Amino acid sequence: MTEPDTAPPVERRPAWLTRNVRVLCGVSFLQDAASELLYPILPIFLTVVLGAPPVAVGAIEGAAEGAASITKVAAGRLADRFARRPLIGAGYGLAAVGKLLIALATAWPLVLVARVTDRLGKGLRGAPRDALLVEGIPSGQRGRVFGLHRAADTAGAVVGPLVGLVLYEAFDHRLRPLQGTAQSLYQGATGAAVLLAGLWAGLLWGTDGHLPLLISGSIALALAGAFPAIVRWRTEAR
Repeated sequence: MTEPDTAPPVERRPAWLTRNVRVLCGVSFLQDAASELLYPILPIFLTVVLGAPPVAVGAIEGAAEGAASITKVAAGRLADRFARRPLIGAGYGLAAVGKLLIALATAWPLVLVARVTDRLGKGLRGAPRDALLVEGIPSGQRGRVFGLHRAADTAGAVVGPLVGLVLYEAFDHRLRPLQGTAQSLYQGATGAAVLLAGLWAGLLWGTDGHLPLLISGSIALALAGAFPAIVRWRTEAR
């Protein structure tokens, strides 16, 4: 008499939860959390540290959002003509470059260039990212994909300011250490997001070996470690 098969059932993911969806949701969460941690204190950095007039804050944000809106028009056509993964990786890479320029800024016009660069990246990655999210997804399940991605975006936007508030209280309302820590955390999260996007896009010599992970991870950690020193030097120099 044979014993019945008691092997546990194999757990399967929903068909719509593809690799594209998982990676892009993770990258969006990290990027949004990092951005919302830094941007609330950016006006203070501009006016107090760099001595920018209040009108410059509005001009910088207006130019940045305008650049993003214009880029979105071209990004859709680019996503139809070229490979989408490299476009997404380039978009997140521009965001990382923009934040590095903010830390190196000695005057507010460089922050203007940095914010425009950051928003160009946002506009560039939007259309190809949305197209890849629903690639291979049945039309009846695409709403779930977009809903999950928007939830990851919103969760990041909630986590970022909460972390900033905790740091603000932990540093006894002192702005200089808060700015340095926020920049460091931002670059660390952005480095992780760019690392995920780059490896997934196949831009870093392929994704099968460990060498791309080690090299790109080392670069991200080096940038994250350099940010507190850069910002501390900038704020103490004022």
